[in-house]
Amino acid sequence: GRGKPAPRGAQKWALFSKRFLSSWTDRRQQKKKGKRRASRLTGGFMIRVFATKDFGRGTIICNYHKSVVDAEEGRRVLKALQPGADCYIYFFKAGEQNLCVSAQKEFCQCHPQKATIGRKINHSSKRFNVKGMVFHMPGEALPVLLIKAMRDIKAGEELLIDYGATQKSYGLSWLDS
Repeated sequence: GRGKPAPRGAQKWALFSKRFLSSWTDRRQQKKKGKRRASRLTGGFMIRVFATKDFGRGTIICNYHKSVVDAEEGRRVLKALQPGADCYIYFFKAGEQNLCVSAQKEFCQCHPQKATIGRKINHSSKRFNVKGMVFHMPGEALPVLLIKAMRDIKAGEELLIDYGATQKSYGLSWLDS
């Protein structure tokens, strides 16, 4: 199988998702059980993505947009990262293909003035409310990764995704939170 067909109007989500999501930098210290929570810290600030409207379960919220490459290329990019650098690589399987979206650069060739927001959604293996779904767009050779609500999400709620990795596999203590 080639995965699920794209829902009607899927190409519009990439263009309009920023209307309904906000990404902001939290200058406050995030605390959990008395410990500072390290979740995608960038220059001492936490980048978080919040819904600015309600989303029903099953709604496509945005896409994880950037270059789709084979998993081997993704592993090369991952190995080349400097220690402590942010990682915006999402590995997935589409049929028999092992692929990844390499979103290391904030802007892409197809719309160089617009940053995409899907790459900024933080991880939680326990509290995730969105999931990456593989879809095949009509006329496109490679699939796209759309971000889908796994339950009803209220305006003001942070979007969280399970990266499918554990702290043991990457040595990052925040991955299991």
